[in-house]
Amino acid sequence: MEEAEAFLWRETAKSYAEKGNIYWQRILQNLDWEEKERNTTYARALKRLEKGF
Repeated sequence: MEEAEAFLWRETAKSYAEKGNIYWQRILQNLDWEEKERNTTYARALKRLEKGF
């Protein structure tokens, strides 16, 4: 359910951001940053697990 909501939120932000709405452009930037941080954290945790085994 969370993934579906995140997808809809991102698509809504993209739609308005592409029309030049600065508020939604900022939201989209924040969503992109959060996703990048999540992916980086996940990759680091995976590397630590691999080293432990």
